[in-house]
Amino acid sequence: DDVVRPLSHQLAARPSAWTPPQSVVETKGVDWPLAVREGLDPARIHPVVIPVLLVWMGLPIHTFLYGPALTLGLVATLLVAIPGFWLARRAALWITKDRGAGAKAAAFILALIAGGLSLGLATSSYMQDQPVPYVFAFVAPMFALLIGTAIAIAEAARDQDLALESELRATTEDLRWTLARTRERFRQREGALARTLHGRLQASLAAAFLRLDRAITNALDDEVLLEALKREVLQAVTDLDVDEVTPDPLDTVISLTESNWSGSVELSFSIEAWAREAIAADPLCARSVNDLIPELVFNGVRHGQAVSVAVKLEAHDHRTLLLSVADDGIHDLMTTRYGLGSAILDEASISWTRTREGSCTTTTCVLPVLDQCSTRINPSHLEPPLQRRTDAQPPHAG
Repeated sequence: DDVVRPLSHQLAARPSAWTPPQSVVETKGVDWPLAVREGLDPARIHPVVIPVLLVWMGLPIHTFLYGPALTLGLVATLLVAIPGFWLARRAALWITKDRGAGAKAAAFILALIAGGLSLGLATSSYMQDQPVPYVFAFVAPMFALLIGTAIAIAEAARDQDLALESELRATTEDLRWTLARTRERFRQREGALARTLHGRLQASLAAAFLRLDRAITNALDDEVLLEALKREVLQAVTDLDVDEVTPDPLDTVISLTESNWSGSVELSFSIEAWAREAIAADPLCARSVNDLIPELVFNGVRHGQAVSVAVKLEAHDHRTLLLSVADDGIHDLMTTRYGLGSAILDEASISWTRTREGSCTTTTCVLPVLDQCSTRINPSHLEPPLQRRTDAQPPHAG
């Protein structure tokens, strides 16, 4: 008591000596040269957007200089311009099918000029009586090139941002998964260390103390005994091995939980086959489930006064499981209490929630598990879950 307990309390209270290395903040932005190279591609020509913008830009000039009749004529040129841009785009794609970036950039420019020229020439049908009937045949290709290039480069820059956002999201998910695993491994090893300190080591120290105390009481000055006790204590400390507890199989956890609440609570279990295999192959996650299922059921029954509890364990994706425990307990007690169950959820899960719908309180947590396959799981392709149900039995009279 004078050695082991202070030591375990010191280990529990002492802050971690590990300090994270100084991180280097790397700022990433749009690679504009790359955006230009990727943007000048015939595939990024929009055969509807570009002519519509050209006509929209020409509407004020037509209205002010030529009147409403010719303005309607400009709008009607869309019937020619849209097919013209579409054909120019298709031709450019066909020509540059197996060619490099340089050929695609040249075809991109020529296709925009051809599309703009189709719109400009279409205006000549109503501009023959004007002083410069082919003015738009020169203006439209230039504006088509400017607008089309700006849209294509902006689209390529947006694609870079989306790719970076997707990469950051994947990295964040990886870090959350790793953090949850590390946090839970620390919790389990801390528990294993406590069991070792208060188990084998404390027993060795207590036995040595009793033998030494007996020798002193009997006035025995036995140097051999003293040396033997020193060797035994030092050996116990040297051989200190923090073994993690071997997790119980999932069927055993379910059976024990059913046995604990038999006759008083209606229990049902739904376990997906893939989830069962993943837990069997991952002792860390199995120990988490060993702790969570009994604790969450206990919370629902004892704190929430539930009479019906449903436990469901299923695949969330290829390296996470979704554990949900639904009960008909009292909502206020379930949301205001923060105890062992919430602490385990904080340490063992990537994220967890507790929600209330109608008369049902559901606690859901996402647990990290070792990757069992190389592709993301489609739940519809999984084997049907194993269903187990334990109905409450009425108490015996008497």
